[in-house]
Amino acid sequence: MTTKLQAIAGDLSDGDHVTATGSDTCGHEVTRTGYLLAEPAQGLSARAGVHTDARDGAR
Repeated sequence: MTTKLQAIAGDLSDGDHVTATGSDTCGHEVTRTGYLLAEPAQGLSARAGVHTDARDGAR
């Protein structure tokens, strides 16, 4: 999934209209729609206390 997401993010730029579906902190499915305010960037994330490093292809 990471490779697929990186390929999608590579095609995005600031000002693009996007829709993202995921889960909120309570586990409810949510869909968010809006305009990107900045270029996509890889970074750190955490879910349920598990940290993921998405920078430069790290896992």
